[in-house]
Amino acid sequence: MMKNQLQIEETTLNNGLKVITSDSYIPTGDITIYSRANGGPTYELTSELGISHFSEHLALHGSNLGETKDDVTSRLELLIGKRNVTNYLLETDQDRVEFALRGAYNDTDDILKLLYEILYKTPDFLTREKVERERQVIIGEINRRKDFPFYVAGDWFRKKLYDGIDGMSTCALGKTETVKSFTRKEIVEHYRKMFAPSNMTMSIVSEKNLDPIIDKITDLFPSTTSKPLSIFYKKQPTNTYKEIKISEHTNVNYLIIGRLVPPFSHEDGCALDVLSSVLSRKVYDEIRNKRSLSYQTGAVYRHGNGVFDGFIYTYASCDPRKWVEAEKTMEEIISNFGEGNIPDKFIEEELLKLKKTVKQNRILDLNTAGLISEFNYYKTPVGINDYTSDLEKLTTKKIKNTAKKYMRTDDLTKIIMGNI
Repeated sequence: MMKNQLQIEETTLNNGLKVITSDSYIPTGDITIYSRANGGPTYELTSELGISHFSEHLALHGSNLGETKDDVTSRLELLIGKRNVTNYLLETDQDRVEFALRGAYNDTDDILKLLYEILYKTPDFLTREKVERERQVIIGEINRRKDFPFYVAGDWFRKKLYDGIDGMSTCALGKTETVKSFTRKEIVEHYRKMFAPSNMTMSIVSEKNLDPIIDKITDLFPSTTSKPLSIFYKKQPTNTYKEIKISEHTNVNYLIIGRLVPPFSHEDGCALDVLSSVLSRKVYDEIRNKRSLSYQTGAVYRHGNGVFDGFIYTYASCDPRKWVEAEKTMEEIISNFGEGNIPDKFIEEELLKLKKTVKQNRILDLNTAGLISEFNYYKTPVGINDYTSDLEKLTTKKIKNTAKKYMRTDDLTKIIMGNI
């Protein structure tokens, strides 16, 4: 039987590592260990942009198995094949670097040893040849991103929305010039700082007794403490009307329209989650289904972080002959939402979908551990329980009132790119 509430406990070890333990929604006999380090562009100076992502690329060289494969995923698959890991996650985002491993509870020792190798043995194996090899891979990633117009439009949107603040407007990949400039010494120093225990949070999920696991982590992980990485950019951007038109030879035109809204930690965060789903439904119904103006369209709420606001935006890719009408329609929808003119049916159905999604995500402990980590970052780890109850309390009136507060058209940021 699925539980409604998790039993969550927090422990901070002497080395500064925060460990959050939780039981599972559904008994599986497995254990998931989800490590989140403060990192990404939010924690990087302009001259360091991309160094966290570069470090992530090098993370799997903490074992000699890393010599046999060039591809990061292939190296990890070789590693987990020797360590009885059944699921994994390896990712750099705007404000974090995540490593997650899941396997049978009886194989916890192997999983912890693998995590230890990834986090703390890697610098010992970083030859200049390995660094140069990954440098070329990352530069290739950055160049490939430029081949996708929607990503280019998205990068411009973030840059204008956040007033050019590098920490929030730059993709986690970084910039070609910074990636080219990093020395092996700089990467090793950043790697050690980023994965220092005091700069990390570890979420562990299993229905089994987790007290022995904490003891093993205490014995295995470094005992030294250090100062966590800092968010360098404290200037808070504000909503002002911005419109950028970028002329590019593309087969379709790309539109992104949105504005800053409070981060997920705000009291309206839960309502904004639902509102973005309702907005996405309305935009798709109107622009894609009824008017056939766009090939792909929707809306998204990005949660922001502990310092910066999040944002909500609508997007569309459309025939160059139809982008003007699509832009007008998107603004009309946002304006109507700002007046509270939202179909009750859409709100009720999207709220029900979100509740079902939350329940479905509980089935996988990997998702649960990730959500606990996210709630710890934005609020408190027990916020995962509060979010479920907040969803149950949300009403149609609350969603409409939230829309009236944040759905305005006088201070939107707009990016139009393509054959203009």
